[in-house]
Amino acid sequence: MPGMLGPTTPPPKKTTKLYTPEATSDAPPCAPPMDPVAGDLQFECDWRLAFNVEAGKKAPLGYLRSWSGCGGLDLPRDIELFHPIGAGTKALPGPKITCVGVIESLVFRSECDPISVSAFISREGAANVRAKLAQPVPTTKVQCDWVIIDHDDDRKSWYDAAYARDGAKVEANIDVHDGELVISVDRAPEPISPTLDIGVFRFRFQIVPPPGRTTKLEFATGPSIKLVRAWGTSR
Repeated sequence: MPGMLGPTTPPPKKTTKLYTPEATSDAPPCAPPMDPVAGDLQFECDWRLAFNVEAGKKAPLGYLRSWSGCGGLDLPRDIELFHPIGAGTKALPGPKITCVGVIESLVFRSECDPISVSAFISREGAANVRAKLAQPVPTTKVQCDWVIIDHDDDRKSWYDAAYARDGAKVEANIDVHDGELVISVDRAPEPISPTLDIGVFRFRFQIVPPPGRTTKLEFATGPSIKLVRAWGTSR
């Protein structure tokens, strides 16, 4: 996994201001900015298992496959992992997964509300985020995509639990509160395993749909229990 080295002490996090905020909400400027409530689709993933796949172990696993925006911040796809089911799923082919990060949690609320994501990214990715956020960014526009898979123990089957329909990238804006971007990266790494000196960095962000655009997002709570949600409005 290129770019993921042992722990060091990164520079202090700085407050990020926008030149012109493009989206606003009542969310506070720290992640996870909005606490889940009843009715939300909330996915809590076993991120350490995603890094250390073990035969016989099953849990929700999430992958941030790409992330770019804020006027030139293009996070490297420098994490390569084994797929827990070899050949993979429809939304997440195997046998290997190359991604920007591994998802810890994702919360979807409604068609017009923010989506909150917490993921772990490499040292290089975290450094890129810090460098970009050290100065005002010219835009809040981003593109990203993710896939979360889960296992149905009764049917003994893996299934795609959350992803953008047809492999589309999600077009969005980073949420903004009082002129501050709702995005952050931790200063200290988390070890992917007690026995491995490899650290990854928690990366949190909250996105809102851009005006006049919609994205079809698919969710599932089982192999045959699927939901399609339009995120954003055409108005």
